[in-house]
Amino acid sequence: MSGRSVAAPIFALLLALPAGGPEAAGQPERERPSEDELFGTPSEEPVEAEPEHEAPPTATPGSDAREEELFGESSGERRFEQVVGEQAPEDPLKLGGLFYSRMSTTILEGRPVKSWYFSSPTMVDGYFDARPNDRVRVFALGRLLYDPAVPSDEGEAGASEVASTAGFGSASQLSGQLDQLWLRFDLERTVFATVGRQHVKWGPSRFWNPTDFMHQARRDPLAQFDARQGTSMVKLHFPWEQEGWNFYAIALLEGQEPTLTLGGLGGALRAEIVLGQAELGASFVAQEGHKPKLGFDLSAGLWEFDLYGELAVRRDTDVPLYGPAPAGSALPVVERPVEGATLGAVGGVEWSYKYDDEDHFTLGGEYFFNEAGYEDAKLYPLLFAIPGAFNRFYLGRHYGALTAILPAPGRWNDTTFVLSTIGNLSDRSFVTRLDYNVLLLTHLRFEAFGAVFYGAEGGEFVPEVTLPAGALGNSSAVRVAPRFQAGLGLRVAL
Repeated sequence: MSGRSVAAPIFALLLALPAGGPEAAGQPERERPSEDELFGTPSEEPVEAEPEHEAPPTATPGSDAREEELFGESSGERRFEQVVGEQAPEDPLKLGGLFYSRMSTTILEGRPVKSWYFSSPTMVDGYFDARPNDRVRVFALGRLLYDPAVPSDEGEAGASEVASTAGFGSASQLSGQLDQLWLRFDLERTVFATVGRQHVKWGPSRFWNPTDFMHQARRDPLAQFDARQGTSMVKLHFPWEQEGWNFYAIALLEGQEPTLTLGGLGGALRAEIVLGQAELGASFVAQEGHKPKLGFDLSAGLWEFDLYGELAVRRDTDVPLYGPAPAGSALPVVERPVEGATLGAVGGVEWSYKYDDEDHFTLGGEYFFNEAGYEDAKLYPLLFAIPGAFNRFYLGRHYGALTAILPAPGRWNDTTFVLSTIGNLSDRSFVTRLDYNVLLLTHLRFEAFGAVFYGAEGGEFVPEVTLPAGALGNSSAVRVAPRFQAGLGLRVAL
């Protein structure tokens, strides 16, 4: 979010594909018209006898005969419906997406209304989902992002990161992204392969996922929409149906560097094992330029409670860590090396209560230990000068979260309330947020949220940010702390 004042919200289009495909986007399944309905009932003409010798195939008009010989006929009907003797689905190709626009403002302590931060990010996601038969699927999802409030220079970036939790992670005002592009098929219905850019999320936790090794960016714990992009990989899935166990082998096709060599390819292994009411997961990731990562996760039911936990062990960190510079250094902070293994651990519990025949609510709590976090909040102001160093929700060593979810209460079947509180227990600063969303006009979903920041001054959620003279129309430097944030959103499934 930018520190500039914006006079009016600006909306731009976005096409979004939910991770679960078109059905998750609320796209109703459409029946494909029959051939007779499209082209009329064929006349009852006598069928000519087939020639004794088959004539050579005739090239489709406008096509290349050599390409047809290599890849088959160019007719879409032929490719979709005559596949190894299998019947194609009635609707082999689906198109859809999502429009999502949000406006938000952040109230700054002691500042006039005209100086409050404002943001209006918008995205459009569009996808096509092709299933020529039940064993082959091709999926593509593109994304267009527009946010007129993205800062145009690095000087405003630090204050923007403090004030905003409503952005979509866009680095420029207008950008296009490829979120997913993959092909899925099976080998003898025993091994299931997915090749291309895709989403693979590990770990059952609600707010923090230290074992989510497959995404290069961390998830915003309070975001209702996960705007992170997928990762290019080859994933092989080996299910053991008799036991309900699953095993995965993954080849990572991208890294931190834009140019990848064979030596830079990475690999990952994962096992998911069901034991009674518990599910255990173990994962391992290795790639050149990064120390190996090892993760374990658990989810289990105990009486009326759902318990879960994650443990990640690594010898490096996702982002560089900094410490106070020694005397005589030209910079106030310097990058500090990672010594030994660092741990990330999560433990949580959820409890659901059914208060009548159709309605229920859920209460939950979660604790996050982040050994790679900072113990001293005095470093926070210095991190604003380093792009990407002020990582909200991952700065401290100890975090806690509470949540209450009330879906479809009473007659409000299309309404959901979510109340969340996250606290940095290391510096004792907190944020509490209430989210409200309701489905209108069948496909239009309206969202609203409000968040309040409180706790120790100078902490992660109530930072004291020094802005240069004239940044907010003042003649002298000012110290700014966000106190309240509110936003509205519109979402349409296409």
